[in-house]
Amino acid sequence: MDKFCTRGEAAPIVITAGQDPHFCAAACMPLVWGKSEYDMAGAFRHGPIEVIIEPRTQLPIPATVEIAVIGHVPSPQKEVRQEGPFGECVGYYTASGPASVIHIDEIWYRSDYSRQSAKARFGHAPRAGRRVCDERDDPGQRRA
Repeated sequence: MDKFCTRGEAAPIVITAGQDPHFCAAACMPLVWGKSEYDMAGAFRHGPIEVIIEPRTQLPIPATVEIAVIGHVPSPQKEVRQEGPFGECVGYYTASGPASVIHIDEIWYRSDYSRQSAKARFGHAPRAGRRVCDERDDPGQRRA
């Protein structure tokens, strides 16, 4: 994005959801500058990542994603918005200040997409040999 910001241009962006889990692992890797997360995800899969090149932005989109949000980020000289502070789950707050904005141009999605999520629960964390839900977690649930 730096090269677009330096020229005062909007940078193209694609945000995906429901991608191959290898992408989540690749995104957490401390890769050297210039190394692609696509290449790392492919290494984890032991094969190449199939992509679709988005026609307007020319950015690669993994062919297996469930949702792709396509847009652009104006240069900070042209548009920023005040953001934060946000409360974190451990009781801390993030700083507030000017932040980049994403303008959404298109949303691609599968008509039969499969939503990934981490289910929020209350009560005790599941342990080996213990049911996920018991009377202590939710009195309305009964043991089979």
